[in-house]
Amino acid sequence: MTYNSIASLNYDKYHSLAKKILSDHFELVVCDSMGKAVWQSPDLPDAELESILAKFKTALVENDKRRSQSEPIERGASKEIYYRFMRDRGGRNYGAVIVAVENTIGVGSEWLPADSLGHSVNDLIEILVDFIDEEYQLCDELNSMASELSQRYDEINLVYHTSDQVSNFSEGRDLLQGLIKSCVDYLNVDMAALLLPGKSVTIDHWGDNWSTAESHAVLEMIGDCFYPRVVETGDSFVVNDLNDSLWKKTGADFYCKLVCCPVMLEHTVAGVMVIAGQYDRNDFTNADKHLLEVMARKVGKVVQASFDALTGLLNRRSFESLLESKLSSIKGGRKAMALLFINVDQLKVINDTAGIQVGDEVIASVGKLLSSEIRDSDVAASLGGDSYGVLLEGCAPGNCIRVANKLRRLVTQLPFTWKGQQYPLNISIGVLPLADVELTAQDAIASAELTCDIAKQSGHSGVHTFSSKRVDIIRRKEDMSWVHSIHQALKENHFKLYAQAIYGADHNADIHHFEVLLRLQGENGKIIAPGAFMPAAEQYRLMPAIDRWVVSETLAILERYREQLDASPITWAVNLSGQSLGDPGFKEFVLSKTNECHFPSSRIGFEVTETSAIQNLEAAQSFIYTLKSEGCLFYLDDFGTGLSSFDYLKILPLDYIKIDGKFIKDILEDPVSVAMVDAINKVGQVMGIKTIAEFVETEDIWKYLIDIGVDFGQGYGLSKPKPIEAAIAEVLDSVRQKV
Repeated sequence: MTYNSIASLNYDKYHSLAKKILSDHFELVVCDSMGKAVWQSPDLPDAELESILAKFKTALVENDKRRSQSEPIERGASKEIYYRFMRDRGGRNYGAVIVAVENTIGVGSEWLPADSLGHSVNDLIEILVDFIDEEYQLCDELNSMASELSQRYDEINLVYHTSDQVSNFSEGRDLLQGLIKSCVDYLNVDMAALLLPGKSVTIDHWGDNWSTAESHAVLEMIGDCFYPRVVETGDSFVVNDLNDSLWKKTGADFYCKLVCCPVMLEHTVAGVMVIAGQYDRNDFTNADKHLLEVMARKVGKVVQASFDALTGLLNRRSFESLLESKLSSIKGGRKAMALLFINVDQLKVINDTAGIQVGDEVIASVGKLLSSEIRDSDVAASLGGDSYGVLLEGCAPGNCIRVANKLRRLVTQLPFTWKGQQYPLNISIGVLPLADVELTAQDAIASAELTCDIAKQSGHSGVHTFSSKRVDIIRRKEDMSWVHSIHQALKENHFKLYAQAIYGADHNADIHHFEVLLRLQGENGKIIAPGAFMPAAEQYRLMPAIDRWVVSETLAILERYREQLDASPITWAVNLSGQSLGDPGFKEFVLSKTNECHFPSSRIGFEVTETSAIQNLEAAQSFIYTLKSEGCLFYLDDFGTGLSSFDYLKILPLDYIKIDGKFIKDILEDPVSVAMVDAINKVGQVMGIKTIAEFVETEDIWKYLIDIGVDFGQGYGLSKPKPIEAAIAEVLDSVRQKV
């Protein structure tokens, strides 16, 4: 019990109680265990107070402090002095109540004889001390509860004011550093630390009572003894006792109390979080352990947002953030730095042969090798799928090539066996020197990736260095710009559907079909034709995603106008790419969309080029047969481009063939074109397949095609493409006019 806590009580009520018994013939003094007055009767002269305290201190020396019975300090004097110790529940003295009373006093309206005085004062002091003891204990408990609540409040603030939402690695590292510092500040510990050995992350912070040497000693013990224990058990634990077997294993001559808690990622121990304190501090409790577990879960979320789960390397978003900051730091300087873009060659063969799970093991193994072979100052990252990035700091161009070749050689020596069969592993590497460059992180990664593509095309397991003078790299950079635009268009709905009419080859010239076409809305609303962006989409296998968007959007629009279009027999044909035909899930996707749509399947068509159908013949057959069973129609585009075009008409259940436009454009001057168009048209008539002439540019060509019996025509000479809503409006106007 401190002096301040004893002095904080209000003794006036106890003085009033004594006054009811002893009238005005007494003085009351309360002092602490050292004899210092904390309260005295009002108007008690200082000289008399000093006399009473002096006699009390003398009595403390002469008498046994352990006695609890009230004893007189003086008898027979004009004032007799009595005292009684105040004791806490542990039996320890924390002060005394002293009463100085005249040897003959009035009790109420009567006078008490001197021989009864001691008995009455003893009873009074006993009552006073009992009351004061109870109040002291109550105040002490309330103070302890307030202290505990204050500590819990700090802990709650630590938990709930610590964010676990991050958008990049730099932000995540700052958050982790702040979290570790907050543990020291909020939890009243001497040190906090976070170790993520597989990710080369060590963060620690210590308070004023802790030295650098002590911090290093604890970090060493964590790495050598405590982290392996956490990995083995996956459990948190508290060490308060020097005799703990785990502590003895450290062999350390430095002792502290600590709590260790695993940091989990995907049900695997990725690191350990620790709080520690001097050995003479209060023991850590289960509450401390539970709180640290909450903080470790927050750490896990931050780490998970920054690292790739499969490889344990930085993920692409975090790597881009880190690279962006590094690129900013070298602007205007001469600091040597390089970026490696690494791709595993022919991983698809392993996936197709042994399964995706085995392919994932390859990806993880290569990632582990890269992480272990680069310097501590370098950074490796997973850039998605079978690709990695490595940032080499302070590395001259010549050394970068040597590092790249070393990594390539080590991967080729990496043994990988599955079910007794050994698979050779190779990588291709693009090297991008970063000194004196003006690139964003995304541009740098794209440039390194293009360089890696050239290395791959030059022969697997190659290394190639970026050169801004290479025409193929420049072209690929343009492609990558389109790739970015395509991704953005899919995400933000920047693609637009157009439609071009297909007319019947008769003098009525009615519209029988519309071919649905794709356009990209660029900056300032500019409409971009597919010839600009489709090559990049095909090169980087984005066509399945684009085709899914086109199918979904077309059917949604037709569904929206279904009732108005019921009176029109016009068919709407959607173009499909060869990549989509070969996509395992695309057929089921289209089936689900056509089943969801109530627009008649007999007026929904799909158009594939002859080349894509031949290259994916088995998939094309399956797709066409499946969708035709649902009532859909099929068009074969660019017919006549292949040497064996007519053979495929026998095995593909087609409704229409579109004659390649190169024959149509020259049909009035070129006898070969005339012969080809006439042959295709006649074969189509024999097989019951309608023919459509593409690229009808002039009225003369259109008249000639009508004369030779072609069924339909399409081209700018008949009608230009227009937004699909405008095409629908045209159809509806025609329907209304006929009614």
